[in-house]
Amino acid sequence: MDRNNLEDGPLTTIHLYPNFSDLIKDKEFQKELYSAITNTEWIYTQYDEKQLVYDILKGNYQTWSVSFRGAGGLISKLYDAHTTGNPPTSYMNFYLCSPAGVVSERIEEIFNSLGWKLVPEHT
Repeated sequence: MDRNNLEDGPLTTIHLYPNFSDLIKDKEFQKELYSAITNTEWIYTQYDEKQLVYDILKGNYQTWSVSFRGAGGLISKLYDAHTTGNPPTSYMNFYLCSPAGVVSERIEEIFNSLGWKLVPEHT
């Protein structure tokens, strides 16, 4: 992944995660995803934990975050891409659907497997 292309952050490659097409249709997963990407910062890294902390302390990193509305829009886009026969959804279908800044173990595991780590101040 191009580290300079952080437009959709962890959601850029989340569709590659096994069974993602089934996960995105699950309302609880949608809520977990919304919570995990709002009011948090994520960093794309292939580093080990010590290198990540070093880079953060030195300010040598780029983070990804998204607005509440943007989060709803990204989830809507993912949902529409993996469902057929339904009318397109709106960001409003997901906007404020769950508390911001809460990262479930499941979402953290998925993001970590794709090379994304939660910025430590949010852990």
